[in-house]
Amino acid sequence: DVHGGALPPGLVMAARQKEIGYLLSRKVYSYSTEAEALRLTRKKPIGLKWIDTNKGDRRAFNVRSRLVCTEMRRKGMEAIFSATPPLESLRALVARAASEDPDTRPAGRDAYKMILMDVSRAHFYADAVRDVFIKLPEEDPRSSVPGACGKLEKTMYGTLDAAERWGEHYASTLVSAGFVRGAASPCHFHHPSKDVWCLVHGDDFVVVARQEGRDHIEATLRAAYEIKVDVAGPDPEDPKELKVLGRIITFTPQGIQYEADPGHM
Repeated sequence: DVHGGALPPGLVMAARQKEIGYLLSRKVYSYSTEAEALRLTRKKPIGLKWIDTNKGDRRAFNVRSRLVCTEMRRKGMEAIFSATPPLESLRALVARAASEDPDTRPAGRDAYKMILMDVSRAHFYADAVRDVFIKLPEEDPRSSVPGACGKLEKTMYGTLDAAERWGEHYASTLVSAGFVRGAASPCHFHHPSKDVWCLVHGDDFVVVARQEGRDHIEATLRAAYEIKVDVAGPDPEDPKELKVLGRIITFTPQGIQYEADPGHM
């Protein structure tokens, strides 16, 4: 495990094969040659590294493997910036969700609820805009071919511009669906007519909205990405707890409770 401790080899191999299958199905890279890499970039293909981790616990393993690029910023290369929202943004969304008293809400108006949408393998969606060549992983069927390598068609975890390119990709997806991008932070989004408030941190989309707005943003993201959705709200049938960016947000009869990241203790 990347965090320490042994993992069952069989589960690791299965997780790696699943990741390779996803890379090939998404056409993250095409095949090329080391000679072509040297001609275009004057550098040999970049190495790769497996990041294996247990997303479950020691009794119920849930092994996930990610293949990441090990691109390093060399002297003279301009730094690439990727924004993340300030923590106050999350508090502002919690305040928005808590801004209505359920007992005095007009009849027929549904409640604000908070949803967390997690995009799976986010960095494999944006198109590559640079010539980046990678060594083929051993699990690739062509890895044993002499002189063979891969050329990125999509961004990949570990490349210098992956986070920046992903940020522009999700922003264009949201803006095309009627969202306005924030001026204070490019990670803030608001849909004026559907009353949707959203912040994006990496591959996590945190949203406060009523039913119409929640349906709109979920449909927008589901059409473009593979997502997992969790929701919490004040209605009796709603789940009451949501873990967002390590913080625990709980809907209670007295209001919304915001608990700091327990890991920071």
